[in-house]
Amino acid sequence: MTKRIGPLFLGIGGQRCGTTWIFECLKEHPQVRVAKEKEIHYFSYWYHKGQEWYEKHYPEVSTKLITGEFSTSYLYDYHAPERVVAYNADTKIIVCLRDPVARAYSQHKHETRMMTISGKNLDFKEGLKNNLSYIEHGRYRKYLARWMECIPRTNILVLFYENIEENPYAFVTKLYRFCDLEETYTPRIVEKRVNTSDVAKDIEFYRRVRRLSKQARRAHVGPVIEWLKSLGVDVALFSEKSETKINERLGYDNRVKDSLRKRFEKENESLFSLIGENCSSWG
Repeated sequence: MTKRIGPLFLGIGGQRCGTTWIFECLKEHPQVRVAKEKEIHYFSYWYHKGQEWYEKHYPEVSTKLITGEFSTSYLYDYHAPERVVAYNADTKIIVCLRDPVARAYSQHKHETRMMTISGKNLDFKEGLKNNLSYIEHGRYRKYLARWMECIPRTNILVLFYENIEENPYAFVTKLYRFCDLEETYTPRIVEKRVNTSDVAKDIEFYRRVRRLSKQARRAHVGPVIEWLKSLGVDVALFSEKSETKINERLGYDNRVKDSLRKRFEKENESLFSLIGENCSSWG
């Protein structure tokens, strides 16, 4: 017997903090049936569409399975926590946080790859001036405190992005345990990275490829591009330039990093005090 149910777990962010990888780990688990889309943004952007609209994004599942979705806008939305409680007070909340300095730079690289910035704006220091979210989205304590006001701490799992790289198996076990899933299951994606901006070694090369891809789709040969992607082919990997060169090109140096670390120092201390644990690699 099946019935449509809403989320039993919600991933709320943060942005550029590995949420796609975490979502895929949950999606692979045999006890999970995720929403049809990773990010629905119902409790933030689309709440006015109503509960019926939201639940249409979920499959018909038995009560023995759990469902959920990840929308990174939820962490930063003031009203999302109370809306989630009104929908299902027992929802398990998953949040993954990343060194706010590295997170800001990852966002800048993402904007660069997506071609939303160009010219002198490619410089990371210019990006910090022009895009306030680079800093704001790393002020985790400010936003997480609101969630902890509305939801019991035992129903909130705080993860650190850096632990994915250190020990992805332990990370996934902790995730599954929190969601009351079989912990011994190992997802195929556990050693893969998804939705990362770090794979591109040459920004201009990557941009040219994106333009060609768009032209290919207009010429109705898009399936060829998708077939190559399905084989794991990332043409940006064929570039000869190193990550160090990219960092130099974007102005991501020790001076910028040290300045940002000082800027986030008190914020991070307050965050660690709030959640009762810390991440030493944030340095």
